[in-house]
Amino acid sequence: MRAVIHWKGGSSVAVDDILTIRYTDKDGPKFLQSSELSSFQFQGIDSFSFFTKKGLLIFSVTEILYIDFRAR
Repeated sequence: MRAVIHWKGGSSVAVDDILTIRYTDKDGPKFLQSSELSSFQFQGIDSFSFFTKKGLLIFSVTEILYIDFRAR
């Protein structure tokens, strides 16, 4: 899976070879299923983590404008 993260400042970064997506909200850490990607909302989310073939990437949600999971 691939995603493009768009920052509030106008730049973006591509994340390739995503194996697992995890986020943390008030109830603790949760895993995001691929079936939930189209309707996922950032409200109440503290951090967003991508586990990729190259390692772990962690992003603060306050810096993210949106994430395009349909990117190729």
